[in-house]
Amino acid sequence: GDSVQGARKRTPVKSLTYDHPPVEAKAEPKRKKIKKASKGSKKNSISKPAPASSGVDSATFQVALSGMRSKVREMCRKHAQKCGVVILDCPKEWTSAITHLITPTLGRSEKTLAGMAAGAWVLKKSWLRESGQKKKVLDEGEHFATSNNEATVDKDAAEMWRRHMESTKQKAFHNLKAVFHPECAVNAPSKDTLVRIFKAGGGTALNWGQRVSEEVDFAVVPVGRDDELELHRSKVTCVTDLYLIEWLAFPTKDLARHIVHRA
Repeated sequence: GDSVQGARKRTPVKSLTYDHPPVEAKAEPKRKKIKKASKGSKKNSISKPAPASSGVDSATFQVALSGMRSKVREMCRKHAQKCGVVILDCPKEWTSAITHLITPTLGRSEKTLAGMAAGAWVLKKSWLRESGQKKKVLDEGEHFATSNNEATVDKDAAEMWRRHMESTKQKAFHNLKAVFHPECAVNAPSKDTLVRIFKAGGGTALNWGQRVSEEVDFAVVPVGRDDELELHRSKVTCVTDLYLIEWLAFPTKDLARHIVHRA
């Protein structure tokens, strides 16, 4: 799918909270602290996400493929048939039916970002290959997709968001409301792409005309517009599209550089 571009590394913060401010003059929403995956330290060890394969009929899995050439897709379909997994014939856009997303590497495509936002299993194709070889669905926890470019996406972002979903039962944008300016997509293919990603994470996207009359956590805007000035006066936090994108791409880092105006 089309990728969302333009990320740079940000300064890490020691702690992040997810306390939602009072309705009046809402401050920027903050995330719950999401632990970085730690492989070697017993003190900082993390529990593995529970495999979806435990006691579940694999036919109920809805698996989508992303970022693959046709030959690789066909091979994935063959592996899936051997272990009883259904591969969806879905378009580039994310759909709520998807439970597992198979991709060669973590990037900024719509389906990858939406999959992380939803807390879905975002996995490497090795999960399907090895499951097909064993003729049964294997534990997903050994096959999380990782990033080859940590300037774009944190290496372990998919695992962190899945673990967050299992520990809190909340998606990435749980209980958040936002409005999207019609021309807010500077680093994404379209505003609709951003809205689908936000909704996949449990967020509520309001119509642009509701930006003042409804209580919102933030507005996604292009920089330097008159509309933005109106939002300033309305005490609405304004952010760029990278605020939304990097909320997912970098779960443990500060997002302040993408805030245009704080309420």
